[in-house]
Amino acid sequence: MTEIGKNAFANCQNLKTIELPSSLIEIGSTAFTGCSSLESIIIPDSVKSVGDNAFLRCVKLREATFSGDELTIGTQIFESCDNVKVMARKNTSAHKYALENNYKFVELK
Repeated sequence: MTEIGKNAFANCQNLKTIELPSSLIEIGSTAFTGCSSLESIIIPDSVKSVGDNAFLRCVKLREATFSGDELTIGTQIFESCDNVKVMARKNTSAHKYALENNYKFVELK
C-alpha cells in the first residue's frame, strides 16, 4: 500500500492506534479526520506527503511521530488536536511545521 486516500478512515471513532506500512508514500486529505479515539500515530520515513486536515478533530491525539526528514505537510493537519505533540528530528519539515503552528515539539535523536 502506497497511499491512504481522502477520508479513508474518517470518523472511525474506535480507532485508537494504527501502524502504517513502510511502503506508504502519501496520507490523503482528511484521511483520519474525526477519529476521536486516535491517541498516537507514527508516520514512517517513506511518507512524502500528508494532506490538508489529515488528522482534523482527532481530539485524543497526543503524539505524532515523524520518522522522515523531508515531506510536504498540508494545512491544519492537526486542527482541533489541542494536546498533540510533534515528535521529529530538528530542522526537518515536521519540526518547522510544529514551530510555525505552535505545537509542542519533542526532538528525536
